[in-house]
Amino acid sequence: MGIDAVSLGNIPYWPYLPMGVTNFGGDTQVFTIPDYASSQIGCTLNGQGLAAIQGQAPTLYNNWGVSLGNTNPFIGGMEQQIEQVTGNMGIQTINSCLATIAMTKNRLNAMLLQGNYSDKQKKQIEKLLEKLDEQEAKLNDLAAETELSGSEVYKKAAAIEKSVRAIVTEAGKIGKANGSSGSSGADGNDGVDVDDLNDDDDDVEPADDEDGDGIGDHATYSDEAFVMADRFYNATYCWGTEDEEFNAICEEINQDNVIDVMLAWKDTHGSEKGESFMTAFMWDADRDQKIKYGKQIKNALMIKARELGVLDKCRADFAEIDKEMRSWFWVDNDVAKNYDNIIKIIAEAEGQPYNTADFKY
Repeated sequence: MGIDAVSLGNIPYWPYLPMGVTNFGGDTQVFTIPDYASSQIGCTLNGQGLAAIQGQAPTLYNNWGVSLGNTNPFIGGMEQQIEQVTGNMGIQTINSCLATIAMTKNRLNAMLLQGNYSDKQKKQIEKLLEKLDEQEAKLNDLAAETELSGSEVYKKAAAIEKSVRAIVTEAGKIGKANGSSGSSGADGNDGVDVDDLNDDDDDVEPADDEDGDGIGDHATYSDEAFVMADRFYNATYCWGTEDEEFNAICEEINQDNVIDVMLAWKDTHGSEKGESFMTAFMWDADRDQKIKYGKQIKNALMIKARELGVLDKCRADFAEIDKEMRSWFWVDNDVAKNYDNIIKIIAEAEGQPYNTADFKY
């Protein structure tokens, strides 16, 4: 990973000031001081940093110009820390991809065992399994690599991760509603409805209701929603935001799966940072994504609330969402709480638990 002009401006303060990393708006930003503070102000306020520059590397800066050929402990330390951080990120990416591959392979193999898939669909599944095997082998080879730097490992892992996500997206399209992939089998089946993928989940009552309040003690949701939540996690909990995958997942959300996706996220990833799906969405989306997909998700929730007869209970929160989505300047991330209030009402109407107290806003 190269060091750009902004990073160089922050080098003297690395040992002395807290570092922050954010991908707000979809752009990765690493910072030590607020972006409105000039380097001169920062230098004046940081005597240790100034002394270190003057005492150990007097030729490093000349009116904040940089001599790249100068051997300086701060630059060396910066590069070492970057390599360590990116190396750890590479390892995390490898492990995350391997877990995603294992989960996807299990799902595809289970689909092969079902008898209601056409020959064409089975060939698609087998092809995807071969692709996953190839990516899995690449990841295992990369994990065993000892000659690459941390940033090189991360770069290669990120490229493989993109391929894995593309395969997972392809897998999610097999067996969609009305069997859009067609059939070449002798049984004349034109495909399988998406409901057939989750026979075990259809009409499942929320498990265990010990207090008898009509709300299950833990949530139930479809395998498809589980995969979508995991894909969204990989697209957002990373260095920057994978906008292509982020958009693809949001496009798939509708009134039929919106609650399942929210429940799956909370069950599998919500406790990591105390974020709901919508909180993670708001913090990673740029303004255009917030408005486009925020409205799409709101509409899906409104249709669901109307179907369940709880729309009146949600009107105040829907109004707040509409107000925020009409903002000409920016969309406040705190509107995620209004989404979660609505999701809680709808989930409980379906007998599903959704405790918003678990989230941090």
